[in-house]
Order: sequence, then structure tokens, then C-alpha cells
Amino acid sequence: MLGYNIAMANSEKRDRISRIEALQELWQHSRRVGKLAVTLGGKFSLKKGELEVLERAAKLHDVGKLLMIRLVSGNGSLTAKEREKLRYHPALGVLLVGLWLGSTGREVVMQHHEQPNGLGYPRGLREDQIHPLAGILAVADHYDALASDRCYRKRFKLSKVIQMLEDEAALGILNPGVVEKAVKLWGNGVR
Repeated sequence: MLGYNIAMANSEKRDRISRIEALQELWQHSRRVGKLAVTLGGKFSLKKGELEVLERAAKLHDVGKLLMIRLVSGNGSLTAKEREKLRYHPALGVLLVGLWLGSTGREVVMQHHEQPNGLGYPRGLREDQIHPLAGILAVADHYDALASDRCYRKRFKLSKVIQMLEDEAALGILNPGVVEKAVKLWGNGVR
């Protein structure tokens, strides 16, 4: 019985450590995406207020994952059911911090996984239905996710990241105009 209790205590400790690491990665990712989004947004001649909304939304775009920390703290691939649950994180984020984001910021957070081809989530919006700031955030988010180490894989080389962004733009997953500016901006490795 004592061995069982020790094993359970060790398992619970590993789970807590894993959740803490996931929270740290979520925070670091959000900070990086905030910087990337503002830098990329600057290439679109956005007004100061628009850049502020973009930065705030970018820093909080994944806050809905806080309610799903057990899902994102694993070290392996998610099941189909877990991936489906994760699709709700933009809406949960808006519920958590929507008042602080303002109406435009709420739309940007809610739409950061929408795709020009209409296959994104949570609403399945297409091309011009997607707020331009959400398109910028989506590219910054993708770039950081690909160019950074994750709990389940190492970062991709810059040439592969650029190729993946261009491929996703060609497939209608990311806005091609935003990807074009991102490639010019980050294609040489400067973040």
C-alpha cells in the first residue's frame, strides 16, 4: 500500500510539473507571438491603435487554453477528441478576457484559427470575413509554433518554416498577402 501511495504521489508531482511547464511555454509563446505580430503588423502601415489591439490580442490569443491545461501539458500527440476540444480555446479566451480586449480584440482572438479557405475554426469564416488583424496574428502564431521547440518536437529549420508558411498560404490556410510580407521580414532569420 505504501508503494502505491508513493507511486501516486510521484505521478501527481509529475502531472503538476508538466502543467507548470505547459503554462510557462504558453506564456513564452504568447509573448513571442505578440512581438512577431506587432513587427509584422508594422509592415501593413497599421495605426498605433490598431497595433495596440493586435499586440494585446496576440498576447492573449491562447488564454483559453488555460482552462484546458491538462490537454496541452501532455508530451504526445492529441487524440481526435482532444483536438476537437482544443478548437474551443478561442471562444474560451474571449469569455475569460473579452472585456479587456475590446470588440476588435475579441474578434481577432476569436478568429486567429480561421482560414481563408473556410476550413478554420471556430466559425468556418472565409477570406474577407476574417478580420485583417486576425490574419496577421495567425501568421505570427504559425511562425512561432514552427520556429520554436515544442514539448512534442524540436523546432524546424528556418528554410522549412518558410516553406511551410508558403505552402499553407497556397492551400488557403493562411492569408497569402500576410505570408508574403512575413517571408520578406523573417526569411533571413531575423525575428
